Formats: sequence, structure tokens, C-alpha cells
Amino acid sequence: MRCHLIVLCALFILSLQSVFAQEFYNRQLKGNRDMVERQYSSDLERKEAILRKMREFIAEINGRLKQGSSTKIDVPIDIGAVSDIKATEQIHTSKKPPPREFAYLLDDVVYRSEANSRSEVLGRVAFGERVEVLLQSEEMDTVDGTQGPWLLVRRAGGDEGWIFSAYLGREKPARRPDKKAQAVEKKGPDAFYAYVADSDVRMRGAGSSAGPVIGRFDFAERVEVLEQSGDMETIGGKKRPWFRVRRSDGSEGWVFGGFLQKREPAAGQKDDGQPPAAAGTREFSVPTTGKVTSKFGYRVHPVTKKTQSFHSGIDIFAPKGTKVNATADGVVKTAGFNKSGYGNLIILEHEKELSSYYAHLEKILVKPGQRVRKGELIGTVDSTGMSTGNHLHFEIRRGGKAMDPEEFMR
Repeated sequence: MRCHLIVLCALFILSLQSVFAQEFYNRQLKGNRDMVERQYSSDLERKEAILRKMREFIAEINGRLKQGSSTKIDVPIDIGAVSDIKATEQIHTSKKPPPREFAYLLDDVVYRSEANSRSEVLGRVAFGERVEVLLQSEEMDTVDGTQGPWLLVRRAGGDEGWIFSAYLGREKPARRPDKKAQAVEKKGPDAFYAYVADSDVRMRGAGSSAGPVIGRFDFAERVEVLEQSGDMETIGGKKRPWFRVRRSDGSEGWVFGGFLQKREPAAGQKDDGQPPAAAGTREFSVPTTGKVTSKFGYRVHPVTKKTQSFHSGIDIFAPKGTKVNATADGVVKTAGFNKSGYGNLIILEHEKELSSYYAHLEKILVKPGQRVRKGELIGTVDSTGMSTGNHLHFEIRRGGKAMDPEEFMR
């Protein structure tokens, strides 16, 4: 009897322990489930915050793109797979990142969409403003009589654009430059001068007949030629570009090319019919046989499809292997492959700051430093570089500035 009582007590104790264990297990299971649900809810909130930031970022980028542009930024990943995001300062390179460079504006100037003075004006920066320098153009340009590259800069508000390097300095300027004094100082033996070949010629504030009249020139007045317009205009039966010029008093303005000539006119003479663009140069021959398929000036780019893209030369369609000849006597400055889109490129230097470019070539038959004569074979036509078909891209540049080749070729 006593033995049965002991067994019953043991069974009772075991059943109590089993009940307590089950309750403990249930409580632990519920606690784990609650913790998982809280974590899941927290993860969803974090995920939504990440996606919200991503959408805001994409909307900001799309908002900065030009209205009407076909380029739009979309979500780059599977949103459903996003679980976390974090900021990191890791740089995956063994090289030390270059320090940020800053510069100051030396005058009130505009900043542009591309590295040339004909591109779209995006805005204006003020004298003394501090900007971050991001990139330097490969090509040199001449602006206001000064040669140098263009610089891509970023303003404090995040706006970016190209500014000619002569308008930037490493030190903050104490005062604005004296433009009139600078204009006189820039004149030198290499300056390019022309004469006004008519009476009562108007000086305008822009390079077209629609520009405001800001003065008048005297007959036979000598002016320094600073810049040529990209567009041609026909006035009095003459198709010419406009030229930005500087007078002896330092004032500057635009004059139609039909009213300028390279030689001083005699009393009563009006025009010798020679545009100043060819002053001091020899006549250029045609570089190859073929049809001109794209002229100098603005166009829709055949590869990038970008509108208002400036074409710095002319394209002459010709079959692959067609001979390309030097258009004038000169020295080979460049002969090799160019990574900026020209492909196989030859550059001939004809005189100080005057060069001709021959691009997209198949064969290069000359070497740097070699002297060539007008009409001499220098290469053959192909479609190397950024090109949609066999043709010769031909340029003429003065001081790094592209000129219309058809104004030089005879």
C-alpha cells in the first residue's frame, strides 16, 4: 500500500512538471513570435524609407534633365529585393583620391552647356564667386585674345557648367579687372587686324543684324579681330560670318564680315571682297574627292542624336581607301589614333595657330614632324572613331578655334 502511494506521488509531481514546462514553452514561443513580428514591422518601415529616398533621388535627377529630353532615370534594381542601405566612405582603389579643387571668378561671366563659346548659356556667375573645378577640356580655345582650356565647374547650389579658364583664378580677387586697360594690354605683334571697308558701318552688341546698335565705325578704321560667329548671314548679296572686334579705345562689338577687309582701303574704296577669315593664310585645296554630306555649324549629331550639336568641320563622303591629300603646305603635328571620337587623325600645322584636321582615316601615311606639300598624299578614307560610315571629317582651326573650311578652300 505504501509503495502504491509513493508511485502515485511521483506521477503527480511529473504531471505538474510537464504542465509547467508546456506553459514555459508556450510563453517562449509567443515571445519569439512577438519579437519576429516587431522586427518584421521595423524592417518594412526601413524598407519603405529606403524606397522613398530612392524615389526622391530619381525624381530629383529627372527634374534636372532638360524638359522634353528622351532620357529618363528609372529604378535600377528589383525594389522587392531591397532590404537595407547604408552610407559608406569606402573607396575601392589603392590610389589616394585627388583633393577637391576650387577657383574664384575674376569677372561676371556666363557658364555654358559645352566647352565652347557657341554652346547654350545655362546661367551667370558673379565676380568673386567660389566654384569647384571638376574637369578640364582636352581642346584649347581662344577667347578675348587669350588661349586656354575650358573648365567644368560646380557652384555651391549644385549647378554645373563650363567656364573659360581665363575667367578663373586660384586666389579670391580683391577687385574687379579694368577691362579697358586689359583690352589695350592684349594687343601684340601676333594680333589679327582688319579694316572697315565702308562708311557708316554699325557696331552691334551681338553677332547678327538683330543685335542692338552700340556704336558706328569710321571708314578705313583699323580694328583687332577677336572672334568669328558660328552662323553665316547674307547682307548686300554677301554671305559672311560676323566678327567680334576691338577698337583702339578698347571698346568691343560685332561687325558684319562683308564690311571688313585685310588691306587698308584707299580713299573712296569700299570693299575688296576678301573676308578677314582668310587674312594672312594661303588658299586651301579640297582634301579628297567626294560629296559634302554635313556642313560646318549646328546640327543633330548622327551618333548621339543630340540636337544643336556643333559640327566643327565638314564631312566629305567617299569610299573606303579614297586618297586624302594635304590641303596646304605644313608640318605634321599629330598622326595617330584619337580617343575623343576622331579615330585615326592627322593634324597639319600651316602657320602660327593655323591647322587643318583630317579624321576617321584608314591609313596614316605621314609621321609627326614631317613636312608635307600641298596636294601630297597623307592618308586614306575610312570610318574609324565615332562615325556612322566612310567619310573624311575635315577641320580648319585658328588658335584652337574651329573655322568654316569652305571659307578657306578655293
